[in-house]
Parts: sequence; C-alpha cells; structure tokens
Amino acid sequence: MKFTLKGGTFNAAAASSLALATLLAPALPANATPADSPAASQEVSAEQAFPQAFAANPDAATTGAPDAGLINAPEGDATQPEPAGLATSDMNSSLGAGARIQAGLPANESLAGGVTTQATWTPAGGVLGMDVSSFQPNVNWAGHYQRGVRFAYAKATEGTYYKNPSFNDQYTDSYNAGMVRGAYHFANPREGSGADQARYFVANGGGWSADGKTLPGLLDLEFNPYEQYGNTCYNMSPAQLVAWTKDFVDTYRQLTGRNPMLYTATSWWTTCLGTAQFSNLLLHLASYSTVVGPMPAGWSNYDIWQFSSTGPFDGDSNHFRGSYNDLLTLAKNPAAIAGNWHRNYPAAQPQPASRFKDVPNGTAFKSEIEWLAATGITTGYTDGTFRPQQNVERRAMAAYFYRMAGSPAVALPAHSPFKDVATNDPFYKEIVWMKQRGITTGYTDGTFRPDDSVSREAMAAFFYRFAGSPAHNATNRFRDVPAGSAFYKEVSWLAARGITTGWSDGTFRPGEAIRRDAMAAFIQRYKK
Repeated sequence: MKFTLKGGTFNAAAASSLALATLLAPALPANATPADSPAASQEVSAEQAFPQAFAANPDAATTGAPDAGLINAPEGDATQPEPAGLATSDMNSSLGAGARIQAGLPANESLAGGVTTQATWTPAGGVLGMDVSSFQPNVNWAGHYQRGVRFAYAKATEGTYYKNPSFNDQYTDSYNAGMVRGAYHFANPREGSGADQARYFVANGGGWSADGKTLPGLLDLEFNPYEQYGNTCYNMSPAQLVAWTKDFVDTYRQLTGRNPMLYTATSWWTTCLGTAQFSNLLLHLASYSTVVGPMPAGWSNYDIWQFSSTGPFDGDSNHFRGSYNDLLTLAKNPAAIAGNWHRNYPAAQPQPASRFKDVPNGTAFKSEIEWLAATGITTGYTDGTFRPQQNVERRAMAAYFYRMAGSPAVALPAHSPFKDVATNDPFYKEIVWMKQRGITTGYTDGTFRPDDSVSREAMAAFFYRFAGSPAHNATNRFRDVPAGSAFYKEVSWLAARGITTGWSDGTFRPGEAIRRDAMAAFIQRYKK
C-alpha cells in the first residue's frame, strides 16, 4: 500500500524537498525519540529513507513545508471541469500509491524479485508483515517467512473495474508459507458507490472467515492518484466521503459479519474527512518513518503500521503492535475494534510450549510437526530440535513409514540387503522392513544410500507403494511431470489424493529435495 500525488498538479520543486518526510513522518516534540529504536544509530533521516526525493535537489532546505502544503484543499465543487485521464481499464494503484505521487516517487514501485531494498530498519517487538499487489507478481513467501514476516495483505480489487491477476497466487502462497493473510481494496469513490465497491471486493476475494488465518478485508482510502478526478480528495467534500465510507463499511459488514480494517494516512484523513466517526475500525496507518507520528481523529494508536515502502520486504513493510496470539485473535474475532482485539471474545488460551525448541509458536507447519510427534512418527533429535528446514534423509523416511505402519515385527536377515547399510545401523530394522514391503528397491548397484536426501518424486513413489500401489488412471497434472516420466503415475496419484497441490506456477518440481517440515504436512494429509 502506498500513497501518491495526483500527476496533474504535482509540484516537482516541492517533491525534491522534504515533502515526503513532512507528509508521512510528521514533526516530533523536542524530546521525542524514534519508537522502538534501541540505539541512535538506527534513526533514519529523510535523506536516508527517501533518497529519490533528495537526489532531485540535494540542496533542499531541512525545514520542509507542512504536509498540508502538498495536498490541495477540498474545493467543494465536484462538478467543475476536469482534465481527461486514464480509462478505468488502465487504472491500478497499490496500497499507498497516492502518497508516493505526493512525494515525487514512482506510484507503484516494485520491490519484488530480489531487488536490493533501501530500508533495513524494522520496529522492535510486535509482529512483522507485508503487503503486495500486481506489481510484485513473484514473491518468495517462504523466504519472507524465514525473515520473520507473519502476515500479509494482497490487493484484490480497485473500484468496480479492476481485479489483481496475481491475487489468487499471492493469497494462497502466503497462506501456504504459514502467514495470516488478507485482501485489500483500493477505493475509488468516484467510480461506484461504497456499497457497490464492497460487493465487488467481497465477490472477488475480499471475504472473511473465522479460521484464524484470514485477516478482515482492508479498505484502502487515501490520496487520489488519478488526474481526472481532481484534487487529492477526489473533488469530494468531507460529507460526501464520510457517506461513501459508511456505505462501504456497512455493506462489507452485512456481507461478511465484521467490519473492514481501514488503511489511510493522518494528513489525508484530516484534510479530506476530518471525522472521528470511524475510530472503532481497526487502523492500518501509513507513516514512512521510524516514528509513527500523530493519529487520525478519534484513534489513539494504530493496529498495523505501514512503516516503509522501500523495504526490507517486497511491496510494503508493516508492523502489528500486538503479539502473535493477539494477531490470531484479531483474525478470528469479528468483534475486534481498534486497540481491542479481544473484545467480546473468549480469553486467549496460552498455547502449549512446543516440544521442539526450534519450532516455536508461529512456525510454518508447527501444528503438523506437533501432530507428527504426538503420533510417535517422529521423535526429533536428542538435543531437543526437529530441524524443520533440513532435508529428509532416506533412512529417516524409512523410519517414518515404519512408524506409520504401527512399528510391526520384522524378521531381520543376518546379512543386510544393502551393501551400504550395516546390520548395526540405527535404522537397520526400518530399512529392511521398507525393502520387504516393496516400498523401496534400492539402487541397481546394491546400495540404499541412507544419507541421501529424498526427492519429491521419490516421496510420491514411497507413498504410492505404502498405500499398496492402487489402481490409478494417471492424468497430466503438472507441466514438469509429463506422461512417460519415471514417477508419472505416482505423482498423479499423490495429487489426486490431495496430498500435494504442487506449486502455484503449475509445477511439481520432482527433483527437489523434501524438507522435514513439509514432510510432516504430507504425512498428516495422507493419514487424514
């Protein structure tokens, strides 16, 4: 999410000064310090945070005009002539696009695909998140999860004319990576009523469910980024914008059973609506700085803070000020309001401590790993770890299937069936059992290669044989597993059973190694 200046009235000279810093990082009292900043060295100056603006005018004064100077005051005449602009078919703005334009930055700058980001600072405490749009079509969700991201918003719609073609992948892949995710709608109050846009949003991915992994829909109401709609307030009066917002909020609540969250910036809200009427709504506030600054009328604090549009995460970077359990409650609780996520909701029950010290609460596939341990299929390592990111070795895979079968008695031969598996190997019994059951044949050179990682296609074969090699009419489900592939039938069966869905790009990636955390999920799906 990003705010932008409308292109037709943008003042290039103002943009090259401290415009952005004053717009999104309001002045602080003399005794104020950066929020959650443990050391002065982490403070970020306007020049550091927004180098593009300063590159245009390195001699800009250090006392920029107040942010109101960058925003055209409401003109109160929605019928005045307006310049021709984009057709709705060409309109697509990301969260915060208007603020970027206001600051002389690209409205929809992409930070996906390994681009070096300009900002590395993150607030201390709380929970980190991100938001994306069609301008970030290829996000490494697993990589962001490993960097600490636990929630994400993806753009679903804009006005009543645009649907994000990347939304389904972004919404699903962030969930599969272990994140709590939600959808957002970029409001264009000049292209459809609030009720019409709420219906369009919900019909195209903006709904909500109380599964604890779905955030409420997010209404992105901000600076007008389109020239043809006039001033920054869309040439609408405060009364008109208040009525439009109420129409959207009421309709969304009727359709989903809860209010949407609101995304905005204090400067824009003050200029264009100036009301405390919506201060019960959860607030997602844009303020690109190391300090949040003042709140819009009626709010005492933010719920989510969009603190950077230039990293460290793809798209925009966000911060939820509560705990991870608070975030889960906010996601589940339809009565949650600004600053009170547990309102009218049963007291949060403390989560049991993880049995593995490297699988804390919030870890992707934690519930599946805990289930795997509770059923006795895994014991973890003697140092108390599970090592979820490690690849599954072939000897460990033998142990998994043996325990899945109930750890039956095995007639052990005096001589090993594999020349690289000694009779005193810790998993000798399990490997022999796997061979006797026909789940593995080993390699043609007489080895089992117990230390090798298990590939995804070999995993499919093991599951298929463990199930008794059932009859199956194989179909081509993945573009990288064509008919005639070594494990074509086994991979097709695995997908038909719902054990795998493959990747969002239509591939299965048969040669990739399977990780221990993902294996826990595959086993649970098979058993259920």
